[in-house]
Amino acid sequence: MTWTLLVAISSLALPLGALLWAARVGGSASEYFLAVIIGLALGASNVWLLSIVADSTVSTLRDHPEFAKRIYLRLMYIGVLIWTLMASAVGYGITRSAMRLL
Repeated sequence: MTWTLLVAISSLALPLGALLWAARVGGSASEYFLAVIIGLALGASNVWLLSIVADSTVSTLRDHPEFAKRIYLRLMYIGVLIWTLMASAVGYGITRSAMRLL
């Protein structure tokens, strides 16, 4: 349950960062639309990659003692929390760079 919430929050931060760029620039409707598309693509790839991380972690930790599992999972949760804080800036930066190319 906690993992699902962390994935949802970090995946939502990416489109919000993209929309922040469009709002800051004061873009047209087409720029908002492109920002939404870029943000949704980033959010979907985030969900996909974090599901791969979760699956590989579960398969790796099967043979480890309970104490090691708890420490590893806590470190992984902290890593996702840090990533969530950076995700908005990543969405902003990628959208800004993509819009410069267009």
